[in-house]
Amino acid sequence: MLSWATLAGAAVVLEPNPALRVATAAWVRPTVFHGTAAELAALRKWVEKERKGFFCRDPRLPFRRLRMVLVTGPEALRVEEEAFWSERGVRVWRFSESGSPRTRTWDRAGGGS
Repeated sequence: MLSWATLAGAAVVLEPNPALRVATAAWVRPTVFHGTAAELAALRKWVEKERKGFFCRDPRLPFRRLRMVLVTGPEALRVEEEAFWSERGVRVWRFSESGSPRTRTWDRAGGGS
């Protein structure tokens, strides 16, 4: 992640307390988020809460800028979680145990490729 950020000129926000990672991400409003399947499920709750406001009825990127989520850790992202992100135009990437990225991208209609 740090190598990519360096090459891309992206800012990196590190939260040392695992219990605060999702809340920090919601506050920062990232363009890319990486975390476990459980952290992505918790981040989804923040996105749903944000969407409940009066001015948030139109479909758009979560936090107005989240474009990609990277799933780390041994547990897989549930199908409905992956569909939630893809329906909002967010690409879902999964890192295999070897550390090489394996991608599954989705179009706005929800179909996989």
